[in-house]
Amino acid sequence: MKWIINDSACSLDYFGEIFETEDQRNWTDASYKTYCTPLSLPYPVKVEKGEKIIQRIVFKTEPSPARETINIEPITLSIQTKHTAELPKIGIGRSTRPAPLSASEINILRNIRFDHYRTDLYLFSPEWRTSADSALIEAKELGCLIEFALFMDENKIIQINEFIDWATKQQADISVVCLFHKDYRYTPDSLTDVISPIIKTAFPGTKISSGTNANFAQLNRNRPGSAYNDLICYCIHPQEHASDNTTLIENLQAQKYTVDSCTKFANGKGIWISPVNIQRRFNANIDKYELPVKADGLPAQVDSRLMSLFGACWAAGSLKYLCESEIKGVTYFETAGERGIIQGDYDSRWPEAFQASKGMIFPLYHVFRFLLKYKSFKVAKSLSSHPMIAELLTLTNGKEHKIIVINFTKESQYVILPVKGEFKIKQLNSESFAEASSDMNWLDNNSGITTNNSGSLFLSPFSVSFIS
Repeated sequence: MKWIINDSACSLDYFGEIFETEDQRNWTDASYKTYCTPLSLPYPVKVEKGEKIIQRIVFKTEPSPARETINIEPITLSIQTKHTAELPKIGIGRSTRPAPLSASEINILRNIRFDHYRTDLYLFSPEWRTSADSALIEAKELGCLIEFALFMDENKIIQINEFIDWATKQQADISVVCLFHKDYRYTPDSLTDVISPIIKTAFPGTKISSGTNANFAQLNRNRPGSAYNDLICYCIHPQEHASDNTTLIENLQAQKYTVDSCTKFANGKGIWISPVNIQRRFNANIDKYELPVKADGLPAQVDSRLMSLFGACWAAGSLKYLCESEIKGVTYFETAGERGIIQGDYDSRWPEAFQASKGMIFPLYHVFRFLLKYKSFKVAKSLSSHPMIAELLTLTNGKEHKIIVINFTKESQYVILPVKGEFKIKQLNSESFAEASSDMNWLDNNSGITTNNSGSLFLSPFSVSFIS
């Protein structure tokens, strides 16, 4: 391996073993990892007593010819209005906290107008109906169709017929059913082939999705071949390999790469990404689905950045890349609690590590509120000259533009805007954080700043600007 950094030419040479390089975009990580022994060889490898193993990596660095200093030009944002796509269906996941949604929480959440509501049902467990009943009530109160992720075992025929009997009696309004097997990291085609026709017979308008309840890596290794699915599904999180802020922003663009790859083997079927989280729900190398958390401390699934301005920036960036990728649908985060978009009616269960109080509305709530206010608009592809610093998500109806501008950095930035004339700006930043955290209608109640476009916009650190 050879590369140049600053004024040094660096190289790595490998000896004594077969090394391979892993494209970590399979986990939506914009990075690569080199290791040995290759995964194609059986493992764990048996090592006999007294056997000698030699692995050697040699790193060298030498001065490289001086390069011209690159001056960073002003950040320019642009919109390609000729490249538009339908806004995908955008949903929210059911909260994993013990308490169901309250009436006040329902009132706040239905204000966003999510398209669907995901709940996981373990049909091999006798208690699944209790969860299903509660989820269906919440979905109806939220005004959402419901997305069921169904997990089955070898008794799949019995289990799916019991589910259909329940859903028929409850008059469940189902949009999508994601099919999974509790013992596999991917959906076996044999499961889709048998179960999909049964569901379609009972609920003809329901879309069937199969793929994986884990990362794109698990899907890419086990690509669906069934003719009975309408959609191909997988999940996204940005922290499989590293967790710093810069890495999380770098990894946003890799979400689009997974869609590009999936499209090539999807055979014309739609792509359904569910769910998207800022932190990993479970380790797909060990488990096949999320298990109840038993630890007393902050669970690994919780990341306090979700409640911050950074969390809003990350969510807006994810929406930008996925909405522009022409997917059919995507499900984000959870409703309430430490993995949700609002704290809800309960104080944080881990107040030292997750410093949110009851009633707090997290900044990313307003990102979804703004976006889903314009469901009739289309997504226009937008470009940034420095996407690691600032990005934009654009909706258009051919006459008007509704724009979200994101500053991913801890420094203030100036950007050159792609719109002209008079428009209104509402910036979610450190100054407006307290007000936005206590008012679900902050976007409506904040008068914003009306300005004639002078060509540039000042962005506060870690800010989201709403332009209309």
